[in-house]
Amino acid sequence: MQVNWIRCQGDVWCKLNNVNLSHRHFTNMSGVYMIWHGGPNSHVVYVGKGNLEERLLSHRSDQGIQALIGTDST
Repeated sequence: MQVNWIRCQGDVWCKLNNVNLSHRHFTNMSGVYMIWHGGPNSHVVYVGKGNLEERLLSHRSDQGIQALIGTDST
């Protein structure tokens, strides 16, 4: 299995709360994803799978995940 991690414009990691999930790129896209805190003590917060638009939108309103990612999340 080959995993292709997708980055945002400018070849930077996408921030959960800023990525444009309504962009046509995400239409019917399913796969695996990882949410992590990208600060000085970076760490994985959540690993999931499914419809990326739906799942990532739900994580934006998840207070537990939001508390773990802080403002520097990717």
